[in-house]
Amino acid sequence: RRLGQAASTVSSAAERLSHEGTEEHTAQRHDEERVNALLQALPDLIFRQSLDGTYLDFIVNKPEELVVSPKNLIGSNIQDLPLPKELIDKFFLHLEQAIIGGTLQVFEYELEVTGGRQYYEARVIRSGPNEAVCIIRNITERKLAQHRLHQQEEELRRHRDHLEELVQSRTEKLQQATRELEERQVQLIQAEKLA
Repeated sequence: RRLGQAASTVSSAAERLSHEGTEEHTAQRHDEERVNALLQALPDLIFRQSLDGTYLDFIVNKPEELVVSPKNLIGSNIQDLPLPKELIDKFFLHLEQAIIGGTLQVFEYELEVTGGRQYYEARVIRSGPNEAVCIIRNITERKLAQHRLHQQEEELRRHRDHLEELVQSRTEKLQQATRELEERQVQLIQAEKLA
């Protein structure tokens, strides 16, 4: 009878653990689905890279923004990509600073692609002992808007300067006309006194 009670206790504990394990697995699956949904909603390019520049993993919602085919990216190295050497050097500098220094690195760069010049912001942060996560955001629209704003400000400055020149010129002419009128008035007064 004791053996039966022990078996029943063990069986009921196993059922509870199994139920709790199933609940934990379900909760973990829901957490993974939420994180995956968040990552899929981001417009950014997300890469996990090792210290030597090798791509370990990535999430890309717009494959057309990659300079190589997505199927060839994992295992490839940034040095092997068709990117300008200066840009590769810049990436390595920030990748090393992020991994070795443990600090968030943020920098901008531009790149000529099929659709024309594009502007990007890169954020690099250590994600492990010898790796980092790189989040790349296309900021072309923001850069173009800043450029348009700068052009408009420059045009407004030119118009203001021109208006100031016109006002100065008009003021000088009015002052000259006033002096001439005053001189003429003085001459008329003196002519009347002599007459």
